[in-house]
Amino acid sequence: MRVDEHGALEPGLPPSLSTVSYEADERVRRIDPPSRRRSFSDARNNADRLRRALAASTCVMVAWSLFEVPWELDTDSRGQQIAAVLTAKALLMLIAGMALRGRRFARYLLLFVCVTSVLAIAPELPGEFVHAPWLAVLSTVECMTKLATLTLIALHLKPRLR
Repeated sequence: MRVDEHGALEPGLPPSLSTVSYEADERVRRIDPPSRRRSFSDARNNADRLRRALAASTCVMVAWSLFEVPWELDTDSRGQQIAAVLTAKALLMLIAGMALRGRRFARYLLLFVCVTSVLAIAPELPGEFVHAPWLAVLSTVECMTKLATLTLIALHLKPRLR
């Protein structure tokens, strides 16, 4: 469909800057509406893919958390500090295990743990890179794994339209 070229232009503007287009853009004509609606099997496959990604992300987060334990404990750590680190790791493993088994409450707890961890770690990363670059790399990986898990849990728990 063509419009009168001179009537469609705004006065005082060259044709290239006019807000009214007088020719259909070639790219717009190439966009086709979806040929088919989403089927139930597509939605089911996407949900399965999201569940697998969430499980993988949760496992990587827990594995990295356990990998970091030697750097969280010093040689001069006291018994209380060691007990606190080990208790925190055991609770994280318990919550993650329950979330992997499909417990909704555990997913909310894991979401809370990930949010608080990211909010606690992320602001301190620039200072940590200045003082201890190797530990900052460990903290960055931890922050990224928890951020990925947080995102996938949020996608999994988002309200579904009925």
